[in-house]
Amino acid sequence: MILNINDIKNITFGALEINDDGGIFTFNRMTNEQKDFYVGEHENHRARCDNSASVFFDFYTDSQSLSFSYKMYNSPCLAPAYACIDVWEGDSMIFHVGELTDKGLSGKADIKLSRGVKRVRVYLPNMYNIELSDVELSDGALVKRAEKSRVALLLGDSITQGYYSEFPSLSYANIVCRELELDAINQGIGGIVFRADSLGTKPICDPEFITVALGINEWVGNDIDKDNCRNYFEKLISLYPNAKIYYISPIYADAKIRQFGIDGFWKMINDYEGVAEALGITVIRGVDLMHRCPEFFTDGLHPNSIGFIQYGTSLIKRLDILQK
Repeated sequence: MILNINDIKNITFGALEINDDGGIFTFNRMTNEQKDFYVGEHENHRARCDNSASVFFDFYTDSQSLSFSYKMYNSPCLAPAYACIDVWEGDSMIFHVGELTDKGLSGKADIKLSRGVKRVRVYLPNMYNIELSDVELSDGALVKRAEKSRVALLLGDSITQGYYSEFPSLSYANIVCRELELDAINQGIGGIVFRADSLGTKPICDPEFITVALGINEWVGNDIDKDNCRNYFEKLISLYPNAKIYYISPIYADAKIRQFGIDGFWKMINDYEGVAEALGITVIRGVDLMHRCPEFFTDGLHPNSIGFIQYGTSLIKRLDILQK
């Protein structure tokens, strides 16, 4: 049986809106107001709004097959990134397709599933737009939405979006979503800085907690501005007064430290952490989340898949709201 728009909406997490154009599904994780804001910031930022970071299907089924057609594409203004899809059955990844490209990728996935009722997750690309069609299970199969225990909002730049994660399911955001059973919206956008207007004028969900991982792009652009940081957090608090907010300061950025100097790096960390703490926001020091050896990074700044696993598992341990 081919899933219709209502079926797709029922099993999708991480999307604010799902569009159906004659059986071709696309996914939005940003509001139109936010997209309009990014038009005025940079064409790269606006283009990344349409990427499907942390959008995934999560459901139980007794189907012994899953198939779908996909087209992953991006704006010509964007650098090469991983166009990739992962499928998990239970706790195991059973399917992966993808490559590092600026050309996009299209095809059809035909996946065999085991017998009986099992949990299936389909992770869409973090750094590409996607069109999905002909999502098909065995005729008459059970399709039951997975239950989530918490609602969260994940804000940040390219690392939150999942840049250079070869496997979309292994970005730190998706690790956190999977392990904590989150119904979360990931609004990470590669290259962004603290801009209060990027949050919009209305809350987009009712999160129990929010993570914010920003700061490195201000430093590498020589644009450290504590006022912008303060304005951002003050607006975030006003929009989501009932949410616990965590600020994740930048991780160790060896390539940029060699370029701009270690003193500036630590000053940036201390400045932004100080603003967050003064507003009552819980600070998680990013340099404590990952090993600093280069084997955990792709370019001295962005984690690779192993680095993302380290980041995600370390972050989970520091989210003190989980102990309540």
